[in-house]
Amino acid sequence: MRRGHGGGVHDELRRWRNAQDVHIRDDVEDFLIGPVGRDTELWHVRQFHAADLGFSYNHHACGDAPVIGTGRFLRGLASNQRGGAILEFALIAPLLFSLVLGTIDVGRMFYVRQGLEYATEQAARYYALNPNTASTAVTTYLQSQMPGGMGPGVAVAYTDTTNCNLNPGLTCTMVAASYTFSFVAGFLGLGSKTLQAKAQAVRWI
Repeated sequence: MRRGHGGGVHDELRRWRNAQDVHIRDDVEDFLIGPVGRDTELWHVRQFHAADLGFSYNHHACGDAPVIGTGRFLRGLASNQRGGAILEFALIAPLLFSLVLGTIDVGRMFYVRQGLEYATEQAARYYALNPNTASTAVTTYLQSQMPGGMGPGVAVAYTDTTNCNLNPGLTCTMVAASYTFSFVAGFLGLGSKTLQAKAQAVRWI
């Protein structure tokens, strides 16, 4: 039991029969109380007024030896804020990680969309420069222009318009490419999105 200077506990403790069972250190006054078998008057600690002691006691907590606990421990425990930051982080971490993953996925989608547009325009240009080539060759060329090895996932469709611009020697071919983009953060309910790009090839046949 620990109490500061000026307390009223000294006199009561000094009245006990076995003074050797009570050790008082004057600086912070540590009271080391011996087993109850040595001094039965230890059980009369309840006679001290709670207002004077500022402590609580439990004479059954540790078997034969009474335990005088401090109320300051409970008050300190109630006001202890250590670990609060960890708890706050645990609450906001799921939302924070979801926002980060969602932002990364949206950035990836725009990257793929831009790559699809570039590949489609390059394929239309290739078709215009090689008007008699097979459409399968154009599709292969378009897929080779896709970034990140995503070419095999691109589907290509062709729509021919003869007499383009009222010129019977011209054929306008619309090259339409599509790619199904899958979001990594599927738990956000974003699912997948079909990206599309179109470019026209004017061919002289």
